[in-house]
Amino acid sequence: MRLKDAAFFDAAKAKNTDPYGSAIFKYAQDWADAMEAAIVKGAKLADVYEKLSFEVADDITGFMYAAARGILRRCWEHGEELWQLEKAKRQKQDV
Repeated sequence: MRLKDAAFFDAAKAKNTDPYGSAIFKYAQDWADAMEAAIVKGAKLADVYEKLSFEVADDITGFMYAAARGILRRCWEHGEELWQLEKAKRQKQDV
């Protein structure tokens, strides 16, 4: 997982060592790793982020998904692009 803000990520992860918090960080890392692997193979983030979010999910809640997405937005190299894709998707659903 390529981080743009490793210090924030490490500090937040260190504060979330309980099973629920740890699961959020594990999911965020697994999802980012899967998206990065797809990007390296030539995929566009827009084409894979949603599918991969389900493939790496292991009994996560909606809150956990949202928290992981927020962590990635703040810390991950492609986080802002992911956020914009999710935002556009939500706006289409609201119409």
